[in-house]
Amino acid sequence: PVSASSDATPGAGTTCAAGLQARGDCATPPVVIEPLVKPRPSAAESPDPAPFAYVWQDVVDELRFSGTWRSDQLGVGLLVGHHYRDPSDGASYVEVDGFIAGTHVPDASTFSRHLRQEWRAAGAAVRTHFGEAEILGWYVSTPREQAAGQAEFVLHNTFFNHPWQVGLWLQPGADAVVLRAEGGAFVQGG
Repeated sequence: PVSASSDATPGAGTTCAAGLQARGDCATPPVVIEPLVKPRPSAAESPDPAPFAYVWQDVVDELRFSGTWRSDQLGVGLLVGHHYRDPSDGASYVEVDGFIAGTHVPDASTFSRHLRQEWRAAGAAVRTHFGEAEILGWYVSTPREQAAGQAEFVLHNTFFNHPWQVGLWLQPGADAVVLRAEGGAFVQGG
């Protein structure tokens, strides 16, 4: 659920020029997003440790397809869904049920530049097409074998610095890999 100040009037309680207030362009109170409490989805096997991400198979299939579209570039974009807290252990996890396709880029540094320019548009796309969903992280779908490196780690820490946010790395002939930043490096899971 989203909790915010009870006064949703733009500019309420702030100092704002009359012209900006008339247009509704004044700062609004901050919105705090709290995780929903939800038990983890059931699985055929109980992995140890418990995954920190659950990704719908149709999302994985579409992202893999995107990665093969241009053999010389990476398919990149944003993961969309919700983050939750498991009541049994208090751990956070995410459920990815959609994505916002970004673009095709030669490397992760170019993806970072793309996000700097298009972050507002990406947020608007999430609000328009996914309603109450959140940006959970990023994905890279590569047409060739390669591993996530320092550029992806910088991307993650720049735009996705909540501890529950993840990266999804897809490459041909391999299982999708979920990445989360911990202690200066990526850990794989889920």
